[in-house]
Amino acid sequence: MYQEVKQISKKKKIELLVLVAVLVWGVFLLVDYVRYDSGKPPIFAIKNTIKYTDGEVREWLGIGYVYREYERVPITKVEFVPFWNLREEPEDRGELPVAHSDYDVPENKERKYKQYGLLYFYDDHRRLIGTYKCINSNGECDRTKTGWDSYHLVEKDYLEKDDNKFLAVEENRYVFIDDSAKQNYPYGHELYTRVIYLYDIVKNEIVAKFADIKTSVDDESGDYSLGKNKNYILKDWETGKWGIRYLNTPPAEDTKTEIVLDEVLPYEYDSITYDKDTGYYILCKKGKWYVYDLKNKKTVSAESMDPIYDVWENYNRSFYFKTGSTNEKTGVTTFKIYKMDGQEYFNESGVTVIMERETYYMYLSTTLNQLVFKEYSGDVVYTIPLYFTSLKKDSHTLPCFEVIEEKRKRLTIRVNKGSAIGSGYDSKYLDITNW
Repeated sequence: MYQEVKQISKKKKIELLVLVAVLVWGVFLLVDYVRYDSGKPPIFAIKNTIKYTDGEVREWLGIGYVYREYERVPITKVEFVPFWNLREEPEDRGELPVAHSDYDVPENKERKYKQYGLLYFYDDHRRLIGTYKCINSNGECDRTKTGWDSYHLVEKDYLEKDDNKFLAVEENRYVFIDDSAKQNYPYGHELYTRVIYLYDIVKNEIVAKFADIKTSVDDESGDYSLGKNKNYILKDWETGKWGIRYLNTPPAEDTKTEIVLDEVLPYEYDSITYDKDTGYYILCKKGKWYVYDLKNKKTVSAESMDPIYDVWENYNRSFYFKTGSTNEKTGVTTFKIYKMDGQEYFNESGVTVIMERETYYMYLSTTLNQLVFKEYSGDVVYTIPLYFTSLKKDSHTLPCFEVIEEKRKRLTIRVNKGSAIGSGYDSKYLDITNW
């Protein structure tokens, strides 16, 4: 009697196929893991290479797993992980030089001993914690001072610009070093390649490289500058754009944990400047300027097509920002003031200086040839005639006026009678109690 062959059910077929697939996958996984354990790349995976300016990452994507070989400046390791473990993306450091190590430190431990091109670093107790030998600059490197971008916001503010201070050493270990090719002239007065290194004093290692840096605040004694809350305004070496990075520094005694530069704002801005009075940042991106509240991550002003030079708050908590347009032939900037919502507040011709305070503001009018003091109501409270209106100041030339002393209730102005040194001057003592 003929007996019909028993058919395998559809369900059984599916179960059998799944079992075979799992067994095959298990073989693939086992073979590739054994290869990984012996220092070899997998064979049952698709290879992809991701390029960076400081190296590359080779990645093999298998079924449910990933094998990676990291060969970059900030990270060198091999990993075999599940597919959901994302690739590590530390900040791209570019090509970093190797710090010198084969040199003698003279007994005369000054801050900088030019004969040897050395920098000396001390802790708060004046104990030597390390040195750095210049690489690019023929012994003229130094702890970096804050730079500025092509808009020169700080330089435009004649009355508000401060002395340029050295950057602080963080955690008695990390310091920004200006190892540029030339440092014989004030920055901005001669073209040269500005090279800023972040240096690990303990490890004698260059951690990162930047095209420039800006600081935010000065320490209480005024001896050095630092980033507000360890946020530093940095110019990316590759793109030439500005961004903000948080300097996440382990203490000097922790030599295992690596320094991390956490992204606060990406490298995509043409200008970033910190405003000390308000704590806001002034940003420029694609020709548009605005004031930004970093703490709350929001824009707090209207956009401006002219550079924003300053932002402040007056006595009744009204906020303003100052803009200006520069004459390309003369280089003179004419300023005006807007309220934060973009409404024009002050706009007069020939205004080349504006000094803003809580209860009043002062401006230099080249049209009227005088200094004018106004309250925020718009009322003029005082004027000072000038002999000339140039603000140029160097070893041979005097500006038209200088602020000699500013206290809460008193302002002392020196009005120079001529631009040549020794021309004489008039002193004006202003009681600003009721302004």
